Amino acid sequence: MDELSKPLKAFVVALLVAVGTCFLISCDRLLGGTLSGNIKYTYRTHYDPTTGKPEFQTMVPSGSGKEVILLQYNDSLIQKDKELREECSPKITTAYKRCWDERLKLLGMEHNIPNDCDEGKTITQNCINNRNNIALPYTVQKVITDANGVFVFPNKIPYGKYILFVTWGHNWWLVPIEINQPQTNVDLTEKNAFMLNLN
Repeated sequence: MDELSKPLKAFVVALLVAVGTCFLISCDRLLGGTLSGNIKYTYRTHYDPTTGKPEFQTMVPSGSGKEVILLQYNDSLIQKDKELREECSPKITTAYKRCWDERLKLLGMEHNIPNDCDEGKTITQNCINNRNNIALPYTVQKVITDANGVFVFPNKIPYGKYILFVTWGHNWWLVPIEINQPQTNVDLTEKNAFMLNLN
């Protein structure tokens, strides 16, 4: 009986090791991965007459404190955001054009020329508020950028599809991402941003 129990014990130990290993692997998948990245916006400033080439400048949010929100992925959210952008863009462009035309009329007159476009700012803020109302119910986690525009989500994120959500001035991001590895890095740049103010 003792001789039979040795192979049985070895089998049970091997089985427990195999089950434990599988459990650990699936636990790791449940724990998910980390997510980090940065916000930076590169734009053309001017042409250098000596080289004949365009000059570019890269901006990051000044100071720390830009909120980066991770949203649960939802197809209807992407569609609603697209519809909102298509609705807002012409309204904002028209408002800023109207302000610019008004400034041109006032040039040479004794009236004070307005520095801002209140109508454009109001429409822009309303669009941002509408966008927040659409997106924020899907919030999973929030983080704040550092002084260099870097963001790091401290908690592991379960593998799956998500959306990164950020508003910085007239730029907004609603970027679909997938967490499917231990570490994911996503840069939010002019390439995946929507510039709300098109004037």
